[in-house]
Amino acid sequence: MVVFRKSILAGIIVSIAAYNYLLNYDTLSKIVFSAALLVILAMNLNLYTSKIAKWCCCNEELTCKVKNIAIILLGNFIACVIFGYLFSFLGETHAGSIWESKMQTPLLIALFKSIVVGILMQIAVFSKHDLVTIGIVLLFLGTKTEHSIANIVYMSVARAFSLKSLFYILICLIGNAIGGSLVYLLNKDDKSASY
Repeated sequence: MVVFRKSILAGIIVSIAAYNYLLNYDTLSKIVFSAALLVILAMNLNLYTSKIAKWCCCNEELTCKVKNIAIILLGNFIACVIFGYLFSFLGETHAGSIWESKMQTPLLIALFKSIVVGILMQIAVFSKHDLVTIGIVLLFLGTKTEHSIANIVYMSVARAFSLKSLFYILICLIGNAIGGSLVYLLNKDDKSASY
């Protein structure tokens, strides 16, 4: 299935970029993370945060929407958990401290931070401009907002598998969907909004 394969590949790319960020945790690693999003958009891969608004707001039947969102999310999740876990054996990273900090974040704050990322990601999708995409990633990493799929990698590299961690990611998934859908709906009549 093409949708699933493209979801796996998007998850692998995010995993590599997120691991690089966890290793270096500097401005250059943020720019490298931007490159990952550029590749995902250029190859039209299925990253949850870049596709969720389209599927939430399209005119497809509800069952079709749910199926496609689930396939994309499953592909991203599988790739990020496997690659993140494997990366955890390669050396010291900042994953533990980053994840511990996230676990101390109140859920309403996490929801708001993930809505912001949803907004930014959808702007990157609509703009189709490399500099905007780079700026978007620098913004959400610099402001420490919540990208649900990158969080799966952070959790996996930190080996912080728990119900609390999964619930935190669920909150971020919901927030990313709300933020992306907000931009999608406000901009849907703009010709640049077509995929």
